[in-house]
Amino acid sequence: MNSIRRQVTWLLIALIVLVTFSAAITGYRASMQDATRLFDGELQAIAATLVALPASQTARASEIESPPDVAWQIWQQDHLLMRSANAPDRPIGKIEKGFSAENFLGNRWRVLTSINPANEVVAMVAHPLGSRDTLTESLILAAMTPLIISIPVLALLIYWVVNRGLRPLNALSAQLENKARNNLEPIALSNTPNELTTVIDTLNSLFLRLNKAFEREQLFSANAAHELRTPLSVLKINLHNLHVSDSPGKDEIARCQRDTDRMIRVINQLLLLSRTNPETTQANLENVEIESMLQEIISEMYDTIDAKHQAISLNSSPCELQANSFALHTMFTNLIGNASKYTPDGGEIEITTKLKTDRLEIQVADSGPGIPPADYEKVLTPFFRVANVQTQRQSGSGIGLAIVNQVVMLHKGKLSLGESRFGGLTVTVTLPRHSSSQEPLC
Repeated sequence: MNSIRRQVTWLLIALIVLVTFSAAITGYRASMQDATRLFDGELQAIAATLVALPASQTARASEIESPPDVAWQIWQQDHLLMRSANAPDRPIGKIEKGFSAENFLGNRWRVLTSINPANEVVAMVAHPLGSRDTLTESLILAAMTPLIISIPVLALLIYWVVNRGLRPLNALSAQLENKARNNLEPIALSNTPNELTTVIDTLNSLFLRLNKAFEREQLFSANAAHELRTPLSVLKINLHNLHVSDSPGKDEIARCQRDTDRMIRVINQLLLLSRTNPETTQANLENVEIESMLQEIISEMYDTIDAKHQAISLNSSPCELQANSFALHTMFTNLIGNASKYTPDGGEIEITTKLKTDRLEIQVADSGPGIPPADYEKVLTPFFRVANVQTQRQSGSGIGLAIVNQVVMLHKGKLSLGESRFGGLTVTVTLPRHSSSQEPLC
């Protein structure tokens, strides 16, 4: 298993070791160059002193102070005039001006030859290369030893720093591991680093969506159990009566059919309610032509409206709205269906759209019994039905306006109820013309 802690720790240690040894090699080369310039300068000073002596005073060369590991000779016309105690009696270098590398007395020497053209005196000064290397290496070793010794200490410090830096990640991992299966509360860390802010925000957003999805699932299950329990019980009783009856009549069969139709309506409404969720709505936004949609819905429901001899009118103009087509179709179907259901035979239904600068207002008014103002908020919750004689006569599940309210909220709109000019109910839906900065086509 890959470990960020292990990878970062070993990578930093490897980089420190690499940089340390690169610095050691660079320092060694620089020290060698500095040592070479230093010792060459010393050889040049000694050679300049020796070659400047007159031939008659070469005996004074023995009085010149020179390092004990420096060998020198003074020659004139192939005759050795003077030499140091550690120099041989043959030339230690070439009779050519400049530096050279020579072997004598079992060592490798750096030799400088200097010539005085006035008296043809040749001075040769030599320094062992081994001494230079030894001195340089000792200097480098003295400089690098503390750094090399500190590498294990640095490794421990790096391990500690990496662990400390990964502490928020460990805390996040611990919170996720210790979360209960049904715990979808947001994650909160103290002193959250910037690198984890996006991760935590994304996780919290995911938990919020999951929590809402679970709530919708629980609500759907509760709603289904609540609404299906009664019709199923009644249907079971009616079927039992049919079973024990010798000659079942049309009334018993009609009751079974009504119970079955009611269950079908309830199931369809529950499915519509479960499909109107934020993820589905936002993912399927499109330009919807409202007038055409209203005309289509009225056409689909006209047989039912005409059977009750109701008059329905649409006052609208063409306008496109950026919304979820399925959700809007469901909402308008419920509004017009409710208006037709609760409006008595021969009543009136009026649908009006009003185009504003940044919003669209849709009103559905009817001449039904209406709703008391005290119940306006209650009818927007699932399964609430107004307790009056006219509404109780109509079969329904009490989900229609709850679906309408949910669709309006998903589109960030407003829903209001009031009394119509016919004395019934007016439902006013106000929706924004677009959900983004993009201008709609109206």
